Amino acid sequence: MDKLEHYTVDWDRGSPEWVQEPLPTGEWVDVAEWNAMVNTDDEHYETRVRIVDGKEVKYALTIVWWD
Repeated sequence: MDKLEHYTVDWDRGSPEWVQEPLPTGEWVDVAEWNAMVNTDDEHYETRVRIVDGKEVKYALTIVWWD
């Protein structure tokens, strides 16, 4: 079974479109893309698959919206 890792990304609606993922790779999240798939006004969930050391690793990412 693939390892499932959970990360939370906080983003203020008034901030620029990009927020940094809390990953050592320093990769960035496209907030506009996430907005298109938002589940509620408070939270958004998206799962990504990355290749780590030649293996697929699933990452469960969460955006928490600020009011």
